[in-house]
Amino acid sequence: CSLMATVFERSTPAAVLEAAHAATHFGPGGRPAERRVALPGPLREAIAALPFDGLSDTAASHLGTQGDGNHFLYVGTLESSGKTVMVTHHGSRGFGARVFRAGMRIAEDFRRRLSPSTPTQNAWIPWDSDEGRAYWAALGTVREWTRRNHESLHELAVTGAGASVATRRWNEHNF
Repeated sequence: CSLMATVFERSTPAAVLEAAHAATHFGPGGRPAERRVALPGPLREAIAALPFDGLSDTAASHLGTQGDGNHFLYVGTLESSGKTVMVTHHGSRGFGARVFRAGMRIAEDFRRRLSPSTPTQNAWIPWDSDEGRAYWAALGTVREWTRRNHESLHELAVTGAGASVATRRWNEHNF
């Protein structure tokens, strides 16, 4: 998971909240094709190059969505400046979950071959294997996608509120 905060130059919490809720949704699933947010070319290419099946469509459809669980979108006012701030908290959505499941299948194969007495929950992918390097690269792509997802949501709120950005910060805390 990670957090992103955008401080708006001139806007109200009501305008930002309305724009944010019009731009995204909470819960499972992604956006219908006609409402998708475009993946930047280099990120789209990096996702397509990953050695796991079925990632491109999930990455494309989930971009610009919040998810569920402990994910949130908060809009308020900074005590220090009185400016409106929007904070989002979410992870890598279905895209990251698919990468994780693929990695766990690989890890389980290694565990069975290398250490069958090790508990399943302790399965691992050796770092120095082709699979380990590929999985690590995939995690980096998931990280970039997650940041882009936050940015997408924030940009949609900025545009929808007719506002401008005073500052923006991103914090990854579960990578």
